[in-house]
Amino acid sequence: MKRLLVSGMLASSLLALGGAVNHNVHAEMLKPIQAISAITISKAMKDVDVSQKDKELTSTLDSYIKNSIPDEVKEYDKNIEDLKKLMVTYSNQIEEAEKTQNELNQTKEQLQQTQSQLDQAKQQINDLKTKIEAEKKRIADEEAKRKAEEEAKRQQQLAAQRAQQAAQAQTTETATISSGSSASSQKLYSLSDFMFQGVVNWNGNKFTYYSQSVLPGGGLSIPGRHINADGYVCDGDGYIVLAGSAPKGTVYATPFGAPGKIYDRGTYGNHLDVYIR
Repeated sequence: MKRLLVSGMLASSLLALGGAVNHNVHAEMLKPIQAISAITISKAMKDVDVSQKDKELTSTLDSYIKNSIPDEVKEYDKNIEDLKKLMVTYSNQIEEAEKTQNELNQTKEQLQQTQSQLDQAKQQINDLKTKIEAEKKRIADEEAKRKAEEEAKRQQQLAAQRAQQAAQAQTTETATISSGSSASSQKLYSLSDFMFQGVVNWNGNKFTYYSQSVLPGGGLSIPGRHINADGYVCDGDGYIVLAGSAPKGTVYATPFGAPGKIYDRGTYGNHLDVYIR
């Protein structure tokens, strides 16, 4: 602005001076002055333009700083706060996950310990089962042995009773023929014929057979027991051994070549069972 005022004053002085001189001289002298003045004024106007632009730029910058930057700062701060909250959330989740993992590890260890205990208990149960089975077998063997001994003892007692009964029958009963038939016997059937037919009805009696191969008859008291030439089990007197319901020692005529005598039980009435080899 100072430059502009100086240039104006200089131009006024020159104009006043021009009035006092010749017109031509005046025109020639003003040309360089006018040129300098025009340059100075143009430069001063440029300075005014730059200064105005600086003010506009400064105003725009101030407006931006006042209006836009605070909002952006606030948004940035808000984003920072949100990020912090998110980091806290993630941190809590990580801590919770680690806590859960630790609990899972502890549970796994407990399950492994429980499984080990179950395996031990299972092994103990299997061992106990083995011992129980062994004890059951031992008891069963002892029971079988005891029963066998009792049965043997009973058979001995039964054999003794039968022997005593047979002895009593031989001494007290009369060895007579049942139903008044004759004690004489005829050999009307061979053993093979008898076995083929299975049943022989003769002289009012029904004869069937049973074999000592199937029923050894170890408990029977048969003095002089033997098998005769025809294949029948006989006593020492040659009587064929019979089973029936008549008193022991009763003698029956038979169609098998020799009379028979009651030594055993198993049939009733006129049914007589003949003892064969």
